[in-house]
Amino acid sequence: MQLLSQIRSRHNQHSQALIALTIASILWGITTPVLKWSLDGVSPFFFAFMRFSIAGVIFYVIARPPLRIQKKHIPILLIALLVGTSLHIILAFYGIRMTTALNASFISMGSPFLTLMAGFVVFREKVRRNLIIGGILGLLGMLALVLGPLSQHNQSSTYIMGNIILSISIVLWIVYEIIAKKYLFPFYSIRTITFYAFLIGMLSVLPFAYKDIVAFSLSSVEPKFIIGVFFTAIFSSVLAFSMWQWGVSKIEVSRVGFFIYLDPVTSSLLAIFLLGESFTPSIIIGTVFVLGGLYVAERKAHFPHIHLFHHYRGRKLRT
Repeated sequence: MQLLSQIRSRHNQHSQALIALTIASILWGITTPVLKWSLDGVSPFFFAFMRFSIAGVIFYVIARPPLRIQKKHIPILLIALLVGTSLHIILAFYGIRMTTALNASFISMGSPFLTLMAGFVVFREKVRRNLIIGGILGLLGMLALVLGPLSQHNQSSTYIMGNIILSISIVLWIVYEIIAKKYLFPFYSIRTITFYAFLIGMLSVLPFAYKDIVAFSLSSVEPKFIIGVFFTAIFSSVLAFSMWQWGVSKIEVSRVGFFIYLDPVTSSLLAIFLLGESFTPSIIIGTVFVLGGLYVAERKAHFPHIHLFHHYRGRKLRT
C-alpha cells in the first residue's frame, strides 16, 4: 500500500506540474502580441516598473509569502533574479518592439536545445539520442527564424537586431532556471522566490523609469497601455510566473524547455488578428524544423510511475 501511495503521489504531482507549465506557456503566448500592441510609444523601463509593482502588490496580498532569506543566499538570489527577471524582461521588451510579434513568439521555441544541454551539463540529467536530435533541429529552426528577415528588404536590420536581443533574453531566462533549481528551490518556497522576483525587478528598473514615473499622468495614458500593464501584471506575472516556477521545481530541467513550443499557438493567432501580421517563408521553414525537433524529441511516451516502481523494486532487491 505504501508503494502504491508513493506511485500515485509522484504521478499526480508530475501531471500537475505538466498542467501548470502548459497554462503558463499559453498565457505567455498571449502576452507577446499584447506587449507589442501596448508598448507602442512607451518606455520599456516604465512599463516594466508598472508591471512589477502591480504584480508584486497583488501577489503579496494573495499569497502572503514568507520573506526571510538566509544571509548566505542573498547574493545568489540577487544574481538569479536580476538575470531572470530584470535583464530578461527588459531585453524581451526591447526585442518585441524591434521585431514582429510572430518572430518573437516563434523564436522562443529555440530554447529547448539550450535547456536540454543545461540539464545534461549541470544536473547530469539523462539525455536520450532522440532528445539531442530534436534539440539540434530546434536550434536550426531558431536560426532560420532569427536570420529570416535577411530575405526582406524592409527594416531587415531592425528585425534581426530585435531577434538577436530576444535570443539573448531567452538565454538569460535559462541561466536563471539553472541557478534557481540548484541553489534556491531546495531552500525556499515558490511564493518567496516569486515575490522577490517582482520586488527586485521593480527596484532594478526604478532608476531608468524615474523620469517617466514623475511625468506620469493618468489622464494622458492610452487605454491599451493600461490593458497591457494589468494583463501582464496579473496573468503573465502573478499567475503564469508562479505556475511556471512551481512546475520547474517538480520536473527535469531538460523537459521544461519543450513547453515553450506552446507559446506560438496562441501568440500567432493574436498577432494576425490583433496586429495584422502575416507569416513569412522564414517563419514557416523555421517552424517546420522546430516542430520536427519536437516530434523527434517527444515521440516516446513517458510513464514516470512505471520508472518509480522499477526504481523502488530494484532498491528493495538490493537491500
